[in-house]
Amino acid sequence: MTSEKHLTDFLRKKYTQDDIQISELNYAFINNFEHYLRADCKCRDFSAAKYIKHL
Repeated sequence: MTSEKHLTDFLRKKYTQDDIQISELNYAFINNFEHYLRADCKCRDFSAAKYIKHL
């Protein structure tokens, strides 16, 4: 699934790990993930919002 691939790539790049605890998800994490989607993955607004929703 593309959402999972983007999230895994983000975690590897930003946190050097493959997984994260749900308790560690916060506003800053989601903001950083959205920025990653837009800047590094070149996702448009609708696509980035879809991946955030899947998260």
